[in-house]
Amino acid sequence: CSVVSDTIEVELNAIPVAPNVNSSNGLVLCSGDSTILSTQTYATYLWSTGETSAEITVKTAGTYNVEVSNADGCSSVSQDIVITTSSSPVKPVITSSMGSVFCDGNMTDLSTDTYDSYLWSTGETSANITVTTSGDYSVEVSNVDGCSAESDLFSITVNPTPAKPTLVVENDTTVVCLQTADTYTWFYEGAVLVTTSDSILKVNLNGTYTVVITNSFGCSSEPSDGTLVTKVGIEQILLQDEVVVYPNPTSGVINISGNWDSFELFDVEGKRVGKANNNAKTLQLPTELNGMYILKIYSGNKMFVKKLQVNP
Repeated sequence: CSVVSDTIEVELNAIPVAPNVNSSNGLVLCSGDSTILSTQTYATYLWSTGETSAEITVKTAGTYNVEVSNADGCSSVSQDIVITTSSSPVKPVITSSMGSVFCDGNMTDLSTDTYDSYLWSTGETSANITVTTSGDYSVEVSNVDGCSAESDLFSITVNPTPAKPTLVVENDTTVVCLQTADTYTWFYEGAVLVTTSDSILKVNLNGTYTVVITNSFGCSSEPSDGTLVTKVGIEQILLQDEVVVYPNPTSGVINISGNWDSFELFDVEGKRVGKANNNAKTLQLPTELNGMYILKIYSGNKMFVKKLQVNP
């Protein structure tokens, strides 16, 4: 004998397509960053963290996945997504090859430590940049993972440089600088005579004079064109005939013939490096001297200036 059961109807529901997990901030998180993990739309979600929302916020490294279900309760699981973390670079510090203040016409190189990439506030992406103008500069640096840090602002001040000065000769023995400045460095035949606040130089020697002017910022001009003085008078010529200096160039010993009261020896920056107050015929110069010097020889109210080359 046999018995036949009732018929049972079985419905086969589709399994959801395996979800793809997306990260809003990539797979590497920098210090303090987070990312949102999300997937397609389903009926329910169960993340590996235990959360059941459609998306989750992740701040730590780890392996994440999500199990999703459709309305029929059929489920599938995503592949794992691995999130790693990377430390942000040390905050960069900007250094300047010329400091933070310099004169117009100069430039400075701004640089920082070694990183994988750079983005300066100027838009440049090199490891260092050349700056010629005043302003506030900064740099954002990044490591190989793209994590970044930004420097503090670095302020550059570029002060004005005086224009090239102009000289005129007045009354045959007066050289006048037409520009106003804080200081005037006067030169005779290429050697420093004096640095003064006076724009007028009384001269007692025929020859070529130039000046460099400096403003209140300490910025100096280029030298003026040479101004030739030819009408000082006869005293310089007379003393030049009375006194002879030899040898020139010298290896360290000079002979001064004729009648003279004293002499002073200056380097090209105007610093006195030697003097004598006698009528010696042969003089031993200091052993450290080397290069071009200016010898001023005095006799009464007359002065004779001579360039002296020392080659020890």
